[in-house]
Amino acid sequence: MIAKVTTRPPASVLAAFDVDAALLQPLHGGQGMAWSDGGLVLKPLDMTLEALVWQEAVLSDIAEEGFRLARPVRTRAGKLVAAGWSAWQRLAGQHLPGRWADIAAVGERFHRASAHIPPPPWHQRRTDAFARADRAAWEAEALAPFRSLPVIDQLGALLQPVHGRGQLIHGDLSGNVLFHPHLSPGIIDLSPYGVPRCSPPRLSPWMRWSGKAQIIAFLASSTATPTPLSTSSAPPSSG
Repeated sequence: MIAKVTTRPPASVLAAFDVDAALLQPLHGGQGMAWSDGGLVLKPLDMTLEALVWQEAVLSDIAEEGFRLARPVRTRAGKLVAAGWSAWQRLAGQHLPGRWADIAAVGERFHRASAHIPPPPWHQRRTDAFARADRAAWEAEALAPFRSLPVIDQLGALLQPVHGRGQLIHGDLSGNVLFHPHLSPGIIDLSPYGVPRCSPPRLSPWMRWSGKAQIIAFLASSTATPTPLSTSSAPPSSG
């Protein structure tokens, strides 16, 4: 269920980002905390300032080749955050159900354009559920404590090593691509992760990573507590 927008940006935030209060409307989507005046999207800062500074630099370094990117916007005073709020460019377009092939194609274009960017330096320091699930999907040692769960053990048995140079990826494209009848698809809310870049892939990375993606989704949404495995039951390498 989408959360209902309840917290309006204070007047000081609107003034800092030069937003007309009369034009401000809530955006119903995501975590339900975003507002827009038509040109900008305002939302409470949901990452560290270090991560936001990194996103500004990285998103400015990616050439828009067959897609559009929503980048952070600074205040009139040149700051990225005002009273705990950040601002982003609003991209024209809308979420459209059932466009999985198109989303995958946009992801391929984005990841080609971001191939020169290494994973964020602070990614390995994250301890949230999504980061832990991501490490479990890619690292045999991190996955091992969860293999007592039958579904994880079944998926883990299907994993094969993936070799390549690590690069930045958008880890949550499924709900963050906007489609427009006359413009390239828009990509919003970068969720940065690092994975090996397959080169040359015999299958689409979307296919090769599907088992790992299922593990990430299951573990990130599960409340199950990992239980230790017997030392005589080591999992195969998952790459």
